[in-house]
Amino acid sequence: MGLLCLLPRPWNCLRSSNEFPWADFSIDQDAYEESEDEAYTEECGHYDKEDGQYYYHESREEWNSGRDSGVLRPYEIASGELALWRLEMSLNDVGRSFLLMDKFLSGVLVRQTNEEFS
Repeated sequence: MGLLCLLPRPWNCLRSSNEFPWADFSIDQDAYEESEDEAYTEECGHYDKEDGQYYYHESREEWNSGRDSGVLRPYEIASGELALWRLEMSLNDVGRSFLLMDKFLSGVLVRQTNEEFS
C-alpha cells in the first residue's frame, strides 16, 4: 500500500530518521512505473501516422535498466515547484521491537507463552 507523502520536504525526513524512526521507506514501484509511461514513450517511442501506433526502439525493461529505479525520488515535479512523492513505509527493527514490547506489556505475549508451557 502506498503512502502519499504530503510533507513539505520529504527527503529531509527520509535522510534523518527523526520523524519516523520506526519505518523504512521505499518507492511505490507500481505508481512510479505508471507515472513513467509518458517519459518512456517520449524517449523511446515513435508514432507512425499511417497505422496509428507507437513503435519503440528500446524495450521497457532495457529502458528501466538504465535508470536507478530503487532511488527515492519524486514521481512528478509540477510547475517546477512542487515535488510529488509516492512512498511505501514498512516497519523496521525499531518498529517491530516496539510492537513486541507493546504485546508483552499488555499481557498478550505473557498469556500466549504461559499457555504454551501448560
